[in-house]
Amino acid sequence: MKARADKIAWPAVFLVAASLLAAPASAQFEEPDTVPRFAVGAFVELQFRGSMGLLTETNEELSFKNGPLFGARMEFRAGRTATLAVAGSYGRSREKRAQGGGTDAILDERTITLLQVTGELLLRMKPSVPGYLLVGGGARFVDPEPWEPGESGTRLGQRNFTEAMGIAGAGLEISPGGRSVVHIDARFYLVKPEVEPEENWQFDAKSFVTNFALSVTYLYRL
Repeated sequence: MKARADKIAWPAVFLVAASLLAAPASAQFEEPDTVPRFAVGAFVELQFRGSMGLLTETNEELSFKNGPLFGARMEFRAGRTATLAVAGSYGRSREKRAQGGGTDAILDERTITLLQVTGELLLRMKPSVPGYLLVGGGARFVDPEPWEPGESGTRLGQRNFTEAMGIAGAGLEISPGGRSVVHIDARFYLVKPEVEPEENWQFDAKSFVTNFALSVTYLYRL
């Protein structure tokens, strides 16, 4: 799965980054000062989640299963080349272990709820260029379902925990017309894992985990 994510990640990043230097398709893209400063909308984001560490007794890598997040987003155009954005998203996942031989096993004893809150700064080189860079940060709240009596459980422990993360990436803005705006983003998350494994399992946690994500956002200018 890591190799598959890399094949998707780098072409996407290069395509979006190329748009930063591309000439605009039309001079009409350049936004006048009369364009509304606020925009709200919804997005879907597909995350490719990296390994959080190694279960040393079995030599297996522990991670969350790759999957989508769904959320809402609000943006404020602070200037013709700078935009501030806040977003909240929700998703469900499961624990995943990478076994010997490169095969993946999904441990589905429990479902894990992921709540993500982020803040970002979007920067264009100039108003007439539809591409932008983005930087930011946020937090991911991880809520494993409680164990049932006699259930084997997962290696994440029983408590809820929060993971801090930084964000970097690039995106492309498309204006189909009127007040509608579509963003296509490729971003990397640098996550600090806070996994609490079972006491009888030796777990060598990584200091940071890199997740890659592709997202599509629809916004309406207020």
